[in-house]
Amino acid sequence: KISSKCNVWYGIMLNAIGTFEGTKQMVNNLLTVKEYWIRANALSKTDSSPPHLLGRWCKGILETTWWEKKAVSAIFGGEMPQTSWEEALSFFEEADKRHTKLVASGKETYWITNTKCLGECLIKVGRKQDAKTLFLQTVDVEAISEEDKESKVIIAKLLKTM
Repeated sequence: KISSKCNVWYGIMLNAIGTFEGTKQMVNNLLTVKEYWIRANALSKTDSSPPHLLGRWCKGILETTWWEKKAVSAIFGGEMPQTSWEEALSFFEEADKRHTKLVASGKETYWITNTKCLGECLIKVGRKQDAKTLFLQTVDVEAISEEDKESKVIIAKLLKTM
């Protein structure tokens, strides 16, 4: 049986290879990484990791500067994959929906990092009030992981601007 987790980790490892082998390899792997995470997402309708990773994939491409995209094109002769804030938002919403079920069942704690990413996408698509409402839900939530602690700091900064 094909495993969602195997596809998740294969995509993570392919992504990491690009970090070590350089930008050209990383760009070459981008679509393959997304394919593995799409497969993982289809294989498990309860795991919140695949849609979260897909959202981060989209967000990472969207946050690449115009200059970086042009440099990739000029140096490596390729284009960055296309995506949108709406696509990223849909993946983070799916991750949130799946994770909320785990929290309700007592199997997980609140995922502040996904909330941060979801809120950032909401801001980008013009739903600033929805982002603020979402961010305010994290104020009294204890951050356990280092990533969630960093996300909580970013959320606090974003709330000050809203």
